[in-house]
Amino acid sequence: GYSILQRQSIDIDFNYRNEVFGDVIDIFPGEEYFGANIRFNQKVKEEWYSLTWSYPFSDKLSIGVTTSGTRLSSNKGTLIELQALAESGDVAQYQFDRNYSIEHFGILWKLGISGVSRLFNWGLTLTTPSIQISSKGAYNFKEFFSGIDGVSTNPDIFTTSRQNDLSTDYRRPLAVGGGITFPVNKNEI
Repeated sequence: GYSILQRQSIDIDFNYRNEVFGDVIDIFPGEEYFGANIRFNQKVKEEWYSLTWSYPFSDKLSIGVTTSGTRLSSNKGTLIELQALAESGDVAQYQFDRNYSIEHFGILWKLGISGVSRLFNWGLTLTTPSIQISSKGAYNFKEFFSGIDGVSTNPDIFTTSRQNDLSTDYRRPLAVGGGITFPVNKNEI
């Protein structure tokens, strides 16, 4: 048999924006216009493309092996932007932006055995660690701060890092699973 399984699908995008006028920042004299934007996003998509072979030894015992090619795509980021316009007309700004992405292709196997008895049915599975075929990533980071001369207590900051085609190591551990069902009238537990 064959199957395509979407194992994970996450798509989160949270954004908050606000603007106020008042004495928001204590060290700035008077009132200021203050704006803030905060964003968090995460997107994960994992798919398994599988071929399965199974064999019944008898009416009460069977085994199976599944070979799965896996694809994982993951992106995650955080953005913080703050701006203040003081009564003097001076502007202070802060920006923090960090995000990464991973693209991984691998292969793994799932082995299974199941049995049927008069009192219960049972099954065991073993999933191997994945073998990496290819994997790459990217990382971007920016942090900027520009204060108001003579008022701001922190030094100005200008930091940026852009890294592409990074080697990544995505691992999936060995997994063992099992289950038992007991018939109770027309139902099972």
